[in-house]
Amino acid sequence: MSSSPVFAELLKKYVNNSLSKDEFQQFFLLVNELSTSELEAVFAELDLRPFDLYVDAKLGHSNGRDLDSEITRIWGDIAKECANENDANVIPLLTEKRSINPWKWIAAAVVLFLGLGIIWKLQTDKQVAQHTLAVQQSIVPAENESIITLPNGKEIIIREDASGVLFEDDAYKVVKNDRNELLFETNSDAELPKTKVAFNTVQTSTGGFTSFLLPDGSKVYLSSRSSLKFPVNFAEDSRQVTLSGEAYFEVQKRPNAPFQVITDKQVVEVLGTHFNIRVYPDESQQLTTLIEGKVKVTDAKASGNEQGLILNPGEQAYLSNNELIKRKVETDVITGWKSNRFIYKNTNIYTVLKDIERWYGVEFVFGMTSMQNQFIYGNVSRNVPLNELLEVLSKNTTLKFTSKERRVYVNP
Repeated sequence: MSSSPVFAELLKKYVNNSLSKDEFQQFFLLVNELSTSELEAVFAELDLRPFDLYVDAKLGHSNGRDLDSEITRIWGDIAKECANENDANVIPLLTEKRSINPWKWIAAAVVLFLGLGIIWKLQTDKQVAQHTLAVQQSIVPAENESIITLPNGKEIIIREDASGVLFEDDAYKVVKNDRNELLFETNSDAELPKTKVAFNTVQTSTGGFTSFLLPDGSKVYLSSRSSLKFPVNFAEDSRQVTLSGEAYFEVQKRPNAPFQVITDKQVVEVLGTHFNIRVYPDESQQLTTLIEGKVKVTDAKASGNEQGLILNPGEQAYLSNNELIKRKVETDVITGWKSNRFIYKNTNIYTVLKDIERWYGVEFVFGMTSMQNQFIYGNVSRNVPLNELLEVLSKNTTLKFTSKERRVYVNP
């Protein structure tokens, strides 16, 4: 069955600026998967030209780094690659400033790139093999960026090398200090809404990692493809944050104001401690690991009479299929990401591949309906090129890896 009808529907949503992030991922994959003729047919059916999409995006952002210059740079790289492959020329388009969701420019650039027919096909097995090798060697961890959403809806894109005052208006200020921590400040003279709690949200990109201080001085390390929502000011008697993905917390002690981390399936409550939570939406289990202090983990669906699990240092709460259990773990394995390392000890291969997907921005595609459980031991920097990491995995498992663009095919 052709994917063109699906792409057509996604394209309509793209034009109407109504794509969800999950739909965008599917949209992006189909752009790479469909042939030039199929793409052209969809554009013709919807009476669209790729240039219309690119110009309509008016790629830019009101705050943070200048996406306009970034687009020009990337577009220049595309032009060079095209010229090297088939003597085609691409002229970067001038853009206006317009605040849009930061990921939208990627789809616009890719649609234009492929819709114009500037895509090359490698015809021979030798060329395919050379291309696969080149792709693997060129894939390094994705650029480290974070997106901050302020209570007034303003979005700021923060790059790893940013420092000092990153954003400031009449109400809010965002600063990165000399310890590379983000600080969120509120102008005491600003008239803030009194009717509802104001929240900040920090979201990391693929390959992203950031650390920041909460209003009470607690420190958070946020791993890739994760987000944390927290109030501008905590209440006097409680402190609540909402997590998706993975984070490490160093919580300041305030006995009269318990600290709670809320996820879609559990509540983790502490007074002052160090702990790690992994709650990615595409993983069936939710893991809370205690490094120091004491925490209580409760199933969010449990009745108020249930006590939950009390964790001591070195213990992990494992929530899966509505069952909450406690087990001993090696904490250096759990928190290796915080020191920028992949550390595995008897870790299931599926977990390893998920970590690689989130860090390098690739997608693993399995060439078998089921895969034998295999377990990994290893300790390696997260800065190594993907091809080196896959070569190590291949030598230590029964799996073989081949790449095409940013898809990695897994075969026994």
